[in-house]
Amino acid sequence: MTMRKWLSTVAAISLATAACPSPASAAEYLLGPQDKVRLKVYEWRASRDVIFEWTALNDSFVVGADGTLFLPFVGQIRAEGTAPGDLARSIGDRLMQHMGLGRPPDVAVEIAQYRPFYIVGNVKQPGEFPYRPGLTVLQALGIAGGLPIREDDVSRLQREVISSQGEVGLLAMSNVSLLARKARLQAELAGSEDITFPSELRDRASNETVALAMDQERKIFAIRKDSLATQLRSLRELKDFLQQELASLEQQLTFHDKQIELIRKELAGVSNLVQKGLAVAPRELSLEGTVAQMQSDRLAAETSMLRVRQDMSKT
Repeated sequence: MTMRKWLSTVAAISLATAACPSPASAAEYLLGPQDKVRLKVYEWRASRDVIFEWTALNDSFVVGADGTLFLPFVGQIRAEGTAPGDLARSIGDRLMQHMGLGRPPDVAVEIAQYRPFYIVGNVKQPGEFPYRPGLTVLQALGIAGGLPIREDDVSRLQREVISSQGEVGLLAMSNVSLLARKARLQAELAGSEDITFPSELRDRASNETVALAMDQERKIFAIRKDSLATQLRSLRELKDFLQQELASLEQQLTFHDKQIELIRKELAGVSNLVQKGLAVAPRELSLEGTVAQMQSDRLAAETSMLRVRQDMSKT
């Protein structure tokens, strides 16, 4: 690293921490935007001999971007560029004026969280860091990881080269796998007996990775081919079975139609005899029930035929 880079980094850290105080005493810290302060406000009320706590103000507040605080009963008050003790006195005086008090209440201002500082330049970890009292430029430089050295640059480049080589190898293997899979899918789509691999794979068949990828796709092709043949055979057998079931149902429908026709003829004869008083009514009712049952059986057979035809359409 050149002396110019080192000086520019130190200068950037110095500028970034300029708003924070030098390591002297906490009382000299001057507030600024993003500082978080905690207020404690109490008042001695002699008439009641009690210490009154201003609970609305006993809380934490953040200095705004304009350098002011907005406080209950106080309103907007300037905080940027003031020490915590001075701010406490200003708040007490403002409360005495606004609330009509005989004397200002006791106000304590403590810093709950310091505003951050920023490190930029030629450091290992530039960025935002929390400030703490007494922080020096060199300590801030250490928080950011210090200045990089040439050995770190070399080792980082070596790691990047190794990582890049690994990524290239993975991409090459992925390319081989995708080419072999594409050839297998094209063979399946065309109904071929074997896979025709592209020349960029056949010319490198002696390579172990390429040979393994081609062998795996051949095994997958054979398994899927056998599975497809089994499925087709099962579908043909199912179709034959459904055709036989359909023929049987059609015969059942013909039988039902004949039975219904015969029973209706018998029912017509019995109804004529009942009207003449030569047959009893229960016989007529029995035949009517038989006709209704036969028609229900016929409807069930028709429903079964529709189901079988639907199953056949799926095969």
